[in-house]
Amino acid sequence: NKANLGAITTEILPLDTFFFAEDYHQQYLAKNPGGYCGLGGTGVTCPIGLDLDKKSA
Repeated sequence: NKANLGAITTEILPLDTFFFAEDYHQQYLAKNPGGYCGLGGTGVTCPIGLDLDKKSA
């Protein structure tokens, strides 16, 4: 790490409660393929139609 700021770590914990955003926020990148903030997109994709009944391992 060139800036000598140390390692970046992220703790991943189970979610207690999840709230979906309003409809106008859903599928943002599909509606705005150029991304936001002039960054030219993020390269992140999310499949449409996720199965909410499946539990992750």
